[in-house]
Amino acid sequence: MEVWERVIKVPNVALYGGAPDSMWKQKVRHESGISLEDAKKIATDDDNIGFFFYMREYMVLPGRGEFNPQDAVFFSGDPWWGSAPQADGYINAHLEWTKVQNVAQYGEADWDGEVRRVSNITLEQAKEIAEGDPNINFFFYMRHGMVLPSKGTFNPRDAVFFSGKPWWGSAPQADGYYKSVVNWSKKPNVAQYGGADWNNLVKKVSGVTLEAAQQIGAEDPNINFFFYMRQPMTLPGKGTFLPQDAVYFSGKPWYGSAPQADAYEKIEQPVWDAKS
Repeated sequence: MEVWERVIKVPNVALYGGAPDSMWKQKVRHESGISLEDAKKIATDDDNIGFFFYMREYMVLPGRGEFNPQDAVFFSGDPWWGSAPQADGYINAHLEWTKVQNVAQYGEADWDGEVRRVSNITLEQAKEIAEGDPNINFFFYMRHGMVLPSKGTFNPRDAVFFSGKPWWGSAPQADGYYKSVVNWSKKPNVAQYGGADWNNLVKKVSGVTLEAAQQIGAEDPNINFFFYMRQPMTLPGKGTFLPQDAVYFSGKPWYGSAPQADAYEKIEQPVWDAKS
């Protein structure tokens, strides 16, 4: 999969020079004189890298160093961006499928972005085909037969793949699927409020790393946020939560103070936006 599908660009930022030393000590590596494409490949090939900034112009951050054009500086953890018109930030992200029910590419739309058609495959096979081809941004998958004048006849289990952006038209015989990239916005020292309605609890997973917890959340479209335990905590009526527990929710968070935990909210972008 091409690397742009795994990073979200944040223009005109770098790691804040005034961020705590602990954040700057999370630097994984500093590469000079490399292309942006090479920097993206380094980031997406290394699970320890959470984000990096890439220099377009010269910059000095007092106490942090000098950074030249085509320098890339890689970090673990989550970013604390500071304004830097000389640079851009890039965040490692996860790939997720977003489903749009009862649609297909509109028959009167421009179909020049059609990449291929494959017949008699499962939905999972269709996703694998799309994930393996960086030119594919979306597809529709047939549940029943359909005819689109001048476009063709489409049978159950047919998948039609496209680049570009979708122009959905109503099609109760099919569903659309597009690639999204997922990142997490960190909210320090909070968890779901113990006195809130926990009916949107999806699941609890114990003994996972933060990276694994984020991957679990990215792969489940029902999950919108989770909190991750750094120290033990008991919430009356809700349970006891231990270090490396991740607790997942749908819907919107209602945070309460929790110095033992951090919360992470899902950010999704269609790949055509993440590519830009």
